[in-house]
Amino acid sequence: MALVASLWLLGDHSGYDRLITFWGVRPFLFPFVDVSGSLAAWECARKGMDVIVENPCDVLNRGYAYSPLWMDLAWIPLGQLQRVEAGLALGVAFLISLSALPSPLSRAETGLRSLASISTMAVYAIERANPDLLIFMLVVVALFLLRRSLSARVLVYGIVFLAGAIKYYPFILLALVAKERLRFAISIVLASIVAFVLFWHVYATKILEGLPYIAHGLPFDNMFAATNLTVASRIPFT
Repeated sequence: MALVASLWLLGDHSGYDRLITFWGVRPFLFPFVDVSGSLAAWECARKGMDVIVENPCDVLNRGYAYSPLWMDLAWIPLGQLQRVEAGLALGVAFLISLSALPSPLSRAETGLRSLASISTMAVYAIERANPDLLIFMLVVVALFLLRRSLSARVLVYGIVFLAGAIKYYPFILLALVAKERLRFAISIVLASIVAFVLFWHVYATKILEGLPYIAHGLPFDNMFAATNLTVASRIPFT
């Protein structure tokens, strides 16, 4: 990552674009465009704008169609001027978080993990500084704590709920409660229901407003999302 980042930071943008293209990623005008959109959402939210459908602060005028909780975090003093710092921090933290995974059991597994860590999709996520890097790190922390004490496991479900409240799909990890002892599982389920009701009560209007605008596209295009799976099943291979 240091070598690739140095190409851009030292001004060799054409070399950077060629390398990223070789890796299978279509380069944008500048790195970290996804975190730029998230930071732009904060900028306009601080100005009192509704950024769900469109965001004039963003270079692509992208609306922020994910959880409206993100806009409530706009008090954090970050904006697009901090795009590079935020993108580099996300990328480095993501790579470091891989060390929290269980130790590989063989050289072959070590090799496969190494290849996965520099695969096209990993590079794509880092190059875009996609918010899914943050979600991945929250999940890694949660799974690490899952093997600890009872109080630590309570924190696990709080972290999972936070991740879901940021980008919805991590809510599925609440299903881990099925592995808990019955009394503890019932407590977590009841607490989650209460949290869901409060979350919906506060954000329902904006959630429903944003759902139709969640990004979707073809599975072999410049994106990766769950909606691609259903599209892929309808595309004939020739």
